[in-house]
Amino acid sequence: MALLMEPGMALGEPRLGPTVAAGNERAPKLLLGETAQANGFALVDGLTKVMGGTATLFSRQGDDYVRISTNVMRDGQRAIGTKLDPAGNAIKAIQAGQAFDGQVDILGQPYLTGYEPIKDRSGQTRGIWYVGYSANLEVLAEAIAGACILQDGFLALRDPTGKIPMHSAHVSGDEVMAALNDSGDWHVETTSFAPWGYDILLGYSKAEVNGLILSNSLSVAALITLAGIILAIAISLLMKPLSAVRCRQRCARWKISLMVKVILPYALTPPAGMSSRFWPAPLTACLTAFSTLSAKLSTPPAGCLARLRSWRVLPSSRPARAACRIGKPK
Repeated sequence: MALLMEPGMALGEPRLGPTVAAGNERAPKLLLGETAQANGFALVDGLTKVMGGTATLFSRQGDDYVRISTNVMRDGQRAIGTKLDPAGNAIKAIQAGQAFDGQVDILGQPYLTGYEPIKDRSGQTRGIWYVGYSANLEVLAEAIAGACILQDGFLALRDPTGKIPMHSAHVSGDEVMAALNDSGDWHVETTSFAPWGYDILLGYSKAEVNGLILSNSLSVAALITLAGIILAIAISLLMKPLSAVRCRQRCARWKISLMVKVILPYALTPPAGMSSRFWPAPLTACLTAFSTLSAKLSTPPAGCLARLRSWRVLPSSRPARAACRIGKPK
């Protein structure tokens, strides 16, 4: 804006002259010093040559402001003779003697703009300085069209007039407006983008979110149950070898007890007619030691008697001590 205003004010104090033709409209001549600006484009083209964008000088005509010098194009020609939107935010600020910055539609196209009153020494507004850049939002519109929040949710853009110029492709502008007014079924987050005056809208269906939460909860419960079953099976498989080892250990202890209590007494008894004093003392001591050990051994565990019978150490029907004759002298 300063690059337009500084060379313009350097020409002299602004004032209005007699009306002149500007396109299809007649408007008061805007003079900066002694230089008339109507139908002249040195200032506006000089700015955009350096900075790009667009620039305009408006001349005041009662409550309206008419473009008398511009490089905003309409149908391939400079849009001189057109008026500033009388219902827009820009003219409201100018009428209050203030500047305006923001997004506006200029001849049906969005622009990011700046408007500043042209005032004389008495503070009277004689016209408007304008600079702006076309808000070519095609890339943004394409990105928003492809956006989808969950299955039914949407992303949308609301302009300063309350319209929805861009929205997700799977919904319409009317559906977005309906969601904004339906707080029971929809949740819409609104974020303002002050430099443009736009609102970014992000909406999703409450029913869809609740259904997703329930589905995920059931999935988690099923996974926990399955994990518990797998863990139980794994523990069972691990315990089987341990149980077998313990059974073997208990059976081994019982075999030793059996040898001490049943087999050794017969094996170490002096033969008939032989005095015990001739029986070797080491064997008697060994018998005593084994007898002491046998008293500390446990009773046979369940299943061990059957295993011992399968090893043919015990007979199948009579008690071991009474019936066993293994190693007994003839």
